Amino acid sequence: MSSCRASNASTDVMMTEGGGTDDRIEWVFDGECPMCVELKTTLEERDSGHAIGFTDFTSQSYDEEAHGNLPIAELRTDIHVLRWRGGSEEPEVYRGLAALALLETIVPTPEDVTNAFDSVLESFDEEGGCEDEECNDVWNKLSEESKAVRLSYDEDEST
Repeated sequence: MSSCRASNASTDVMMTEGGGTDDRIEWVFDGECPMCVELKTTLEERDSGHAIGFTDFTSQSYDEEAHGNLPIAELRTDIHVLRWRGGSEEPEVYRGLAALALLETIVPTPEDVTNAFDSVLESFDEEGGCEDEECNDVWNKLSEESKAVRLSYDEDEST
């Protein structure tokens, strides 16, 4: 699968929340990871309001300083979504399932993020993961965290 690159224009996306403040949401993803690219593509298809920006940290144009000073070594350890509230200069950093939960609050139908994530995890399991071991570690961790959260939720629902 070929990797796709986020355009620079996508990082300038702004959204308005109920409080009237402008927030910018951006997923900094691994453009060389087939799972990340698959999830990105699915999110782009479902994000009709273009509220999520995407930046490929494997691109030569990746600017660490413009993205919360997150070094590539850290970005390779988990999914990272950045949120700039009200035009602030420093983003809040969401990692792992918290990052996915934030994305769920942005797209018009939150189930779309869950379904996209489930689809990517299913592909990951069927294909035996990525060629890159760091990528495998990220997706294995997300898969395990997701299963634990769902198990906990199912137990709460049954009581």
